[in-house]
Amino acid sequence: MRLVVGHRFFPRPVCDEDGVWRPRHGVEVVFGPDSSDGYDPRTGTVAAALAAAGWDTADAYVHCLPEYWALPADAAGGDIPLILAVGDWNVAGRLLHVLRPLAAGAVVDHAGAPLLRRLGYRVRAILPWGWDAGAWPLVDPAAPRDIDVLFAGNRNAVIHASRERWLARVAALAGVHRVVIADNVWGEEYRGLYARARLVFNHSVRGEANIRAFEGAAAGACVLNERGNPTLPHVFTPDVEYATYDDGDLEAVIARLLADGPARLAIARAGHARVRDHTYEAHWAAAVDALVSLAEDAPVPAVGRRERARIMADGWRTGMQAQWLGVDALRAAGEPDEAAERHEELAHLGGLAGERVPTEQDVRVAIRMAERASGRGDGPTLAATALALAATGDEARAVATA
Repeated sequence: MRLVVGHRFFPRPVCDEDGVWRPRHGVEVVFGPDSSDGYDPRTGTVAAALAAAGWDTADAYVHCLPEYWALPADAAGGDIPLILAVGDWNVAGRLLHVLRPLAAGAVVDHAGAPLLRRLGYRVRAILPWGWDAGAWPLVDPAAPRDIDVLFAGNRNAVIHASRERWLARVAALAGVHRVVIADNVWGEEYRGLYARARLVFNHSVRGEANIRAFEGAAAGACVLNERGNPTLPHVFTPDVEYATYDDGDLEAVIARLLADGPARLAIARAGHARVRDHTYEAHWAAAVDALVSLAEDAPVPAVGRRERARIMADGWRTGMQAQWLGVDALRAAGEPDEAAERHEELAHLGGLAGERVPTEQDVRVAIRMAERASGRGDGPTLAATALALAATGDEARAVATA
């Protein structure tokens, strides 16, 4: 079984001298370019990846993060089955509708699997996220730590309106505990904060096992996750390998764990031991079984060449990469000049809103509201996310002003 993986969202695993990853017997995987290589769907094609590997064909092309990175120009040619590896399915509503006729299947996290099945996809649930063993040294949970409660991550209030409300409660504890809430930190600074934390606060946006759950455990912290998360129990045992909270006891859980060092350390050690087996490479080696099962009996898309071209053009102008591709790429995908020029500015904003495409007026209102809500000048990005989360303009405005 030969697979081509394009625009992966996991670190490149250890490949042989020919650039081939062999995660298990009988499976060979080669990787196309991703964002670190300056990925462009016009040139980062399936054919180019095959040529680089010296392969004539493959059993499937797997495209990661279609919600952010446009499919290669030849991904829907019909000769090689297309499988989508979806990450942030909560911001990909309309795009998933658009691409469904072309896809032989999709892999997604456990929380997203029922949604994609309802959309008509052949689906396998996987664990997309993990921790990068090449970048994250394991830290002893008993190492000295001077931060009581840490959150380091995305503070975009439109994407994470619910989490921001939880963080407000965490921040209110700063008079009693040493609380650090940080965003826009990366690399060594980011990892250094985790290594100093006793408790790492986490709250998922869609019930996923997100990166923070793995990185916090690898850093030796006791991770706090919302109770009832549907995906985490596939990895960790609740209240044994991570601590849980809900609306009624967040503050009490934090106080108890900080007062009872041995109890906190026991959870941190259990999570630290468990996470060793949950690297990106391990999760994707396991995901190969799901990909192989989708590829082995992949149906032939029941769409002709003209319809495939139309769907690809719709997909290019719908996904978030439309704003980066520019007018020329949209024209190449089949857009008339006037539509391409309008979409360069607006289509990636309007095209993400579930089954309903917002009007230009919806977009303009959302931009204004998001700019006022953010105060940071990134209103268009916030507006895109607000519209991605909402099927109606009214909900987008409500989220933007939360």
